[in-house]
Amino acid sequence: SGGHEWLYIPAGLERAPLRSIARLIARLGFNMVRLTFSLEMWHRNPVIADSSLAANPQLRGLRAIDVFDRVVSALSNEGLLVLLDNHMLDADWCCDDHDCNGLWFNARYSVQDWEDTWVSIAGRYAHQPAVIGVGLKNEPRRVCQGRRGSGEGAYCDNSFINATPLSDGCAEAQWLTGPLHLQYKRVVERAGRAILKVNPNLLISICALNYGTDFEDMAASLPNLPKTNFMFEAHEYSWYHEHLFAEDPHQHAVKLDRSWGKLLREQVAPVLLSELGMAHTWIDDSIVSCWFSHAAYYIQEGGPLADVGGLDRAYWQLSGLQVSGTSRTEGHVESFGVLNDCWTGAAR
Repeated sequence: SGGHEWLYIPAGLERAPLRSIARLIARLGFNMVRLTFSLEMWHRNPVIADSSLAANPQLRGLRAIDVFDRVVSALSNEGLLVLLDNHMLDADWCCDDHDCNGLWFNARYSVQDWEDTWVSIAGRYAHQPAVIGVGLKNEPRRVCQGRRGSGEGAYCDNSFINATPLSDGCAEAQWLTGPLHLQYKRVVERAGRAILKVNPNLLISICALNYGTDFEDMAASLPNLPKTNFMFEAHEYSWYHEHLFAEDPHQHAVKLDRSWGKLLREQVAPVLLSELGMAHTWIDDSIVSCWFSHAAYYIQEGGPLADVGGLDRAYWQLSGLQVSGTSRTEGHVESFGVLNDCWTGAAR
């Protein structure tokens, strides 16, 4: 994480040399990095503060996109693949119903801004073979009037959506119903086609609605994109499930199958489990440890790809420290982080 937050660059560059970080990722056994950014990062493209690059003096004076380029190159040099991910529109920590970033547009950035940004990015990395795909929109979700649950962050005025709100004052997209400008299928098709005109080799990755969990209608109406060029993204966390203790792993597997596993099991479309994670103290939390045992079972022997090594998945997140953003404290330990706070090895 990091590129989508207030410092505008991938995390860790103030703690360890970029080359060392890339080597460490590969040494830990990962083969791909989901590299996040915000539209604000791409449009503002500010000169990055020296303090954010303290361990990488060769990057001082560069703008955000130039640093992003260097990160992609360093990952490529270590044999790592890159999935570029539009995590937020406004630079901030993700996600909340009240952050005004649940759709592919908001009061600051239009649909055309979003699409044009993706076309620009696709062209910029067209000759970088490590960049194998683009995550069009992370965790599309409801947009609700007000502030985040704890009262933090900017006030979200969702009148920009120009649609009749739900009874609770929120608005949300659907896959292929509702107002045309809120139909997710239409917009990912349009953006996907524009991106593939620039780079026909990319994977167009489409995160499911409702924080990567709602695949309703997707299987019945696949996006009109080349079948070899798109996949879906699912997210999986303990708080997505109620009554965990009442389930055994097989029941949990049935639930995930009904949601998105069936797309894999029936060979309808590929699905990347692009986020799952838990705090370092998970073993002491009976709910999270129960969830993890269920999720691990589904990822491996109990899921739709058990016969071929299990599901493709990405862990959230790499950073050993909180970076910046609403509800975050820069420099505090990131309890979900794979790495330690020095970025020199795995967290313990």
